[in-house]
Amino acid sequence: MSYIKYALLLLLLLALPVAVLAQEEGAEAELARPQTEKFPRIRMFLDPRDSSGNFIYGLQESNISLLEDGSPVPLTQFENLYPGAQFVSAINPGRSFVLRNSRGVSRYDMVIQALADWSARRAGSTIDDISLLVAEGTQVSHMSRAEQYAEALSRVDVEAGRDLEPDLDILARAIDIASDNPVRPGMGRAVIFITAPLEGSSGGPISDLVSRANQLDIQIDVWMVAADQSYPASAAEELSTLASQTGGVFTLFTGSETPPDLEATLETLRQTYLLEYDSRVRESGTHQITAQIRTPFGELETPPQTYQINVLPPDPAFIAPVFEITRQPPEEADVGIDEQIPIQAYQPDQHSFEILVSFPDEMVRPLVRTTLYVDGLAVDENLAPPFDRLTWNFQVLDAESTYRVAVEAEDSLGLVGRSIDTVVQLSIAAPRANPWS
Repeated sequence: MSYIKYALLLLLLLALPVAVLAQEEGAEAELARPQTEKFPRIRMFLDPRDSSGNFIYGLQESNISLLEDGSPVPLTQFENLYPGAQFVSAINPGRSFVLRNSRGVSRYDMVIQALADWSARRAGSTIDDISLLVAEGTQVSHMSRAEQYAEALSRVDVEAGRDLEPDLDILARAIDIASDNPVRPGMGRAVIFITAPLEGSSGGPISDLVSRANQLDIQIDVWMVAADQSYPASAAEELSTLASQTGGVFTLFTGSETPPDLEATLETLRQTYLLEYDSRVRESGTHQITAQIRTPFGELETPPQTYQINVLPPDPAFIAPVFEITRQPPEEADVGIDEQIPIQAYQPDQHSFEILVSFPDEMVRPLVRTTLYVDGLAVDENLAPPFDRLTWNFQVLDAESTYRVAVEAEDSLGLVGRSIDTVVQLSIAAPRANPWS
């Protein structure tokens, strides 16, 4: 009887819904290269995609968890941006481009018409940065209006591709242009590589281009224009690998299909999430960042992004340091034989040091403390701005001597730097004797 109870219990447990949210196969997220120019503030852009390659909208700050070197760090800024896309249409024609269909329309005509149709739909838009490269022909870079792109397309000589041998030179040039500084931070970068099948094997050059595109966060979409089944299988395989390894899509266009939808590619690149946080790194070296994202498609984790940082303590120094200070008695004081002027009456009774704090690692950070030391003892300290002036009060010093003076600075990372010692001679002038005494 007990075995029957256990069996029924097991069946009930198996029937319960599983509460674990599994990741949808093919969904992924990537972090762009961290920007460390304002370290310790670090800025990144996050690109989450569903299994169809579409941007995942609607995420909130609470959906994001950041890990730096494996430890959680809180976000200081989270924002959904729409900066647009920076893309290059790189047209690499060959013999397959001039083949015509039964209506006398060449594949080249179809490609140019597809791009022109896109520009017509985008008339008036200035959100994208557009460039056009044609092998042995037109080159126009960084156009801001779709109408300019349409005008450049109208100048393309569709018959010029008849005798060209396609290679990868134009793709390398397109990557150069796509890597230029964007008009707006966070713009997605892409190259639309429209090419005839490449002759022979290009494995080495393709591998180099993939590596470079990935370092620069440039997606490469490939449209391979070919005659029906009359292309080397290796050419399609290499170009398909080029696209997939840079996050792009490979499309075979033989003239019988509808040309790819350029807008579908670009819309996913126009969106991004801005992430900023304050780094807790205190040591030079290579550090790693990952993001965990809770989405309707499951929990995604980005591949690690690394950044190299050289962190050095601040370097404080005296501006125009003084090396000798002489204390004088009051001018009106005449001293008799048995008289003595109190040392508190001598002037000056203090000296203010002006300091300059530099950052050898060239990353300027807020200061939290500056301290003045005389013979190793702290005599003045600033815990709030201004940090550049410190005072040595020597009112009660009544003996001539040399003193070692140094300044120390602590920055917002908790790194402490100290100046070299400056030797200061403190002298006390004798008062003027009263001649009658």
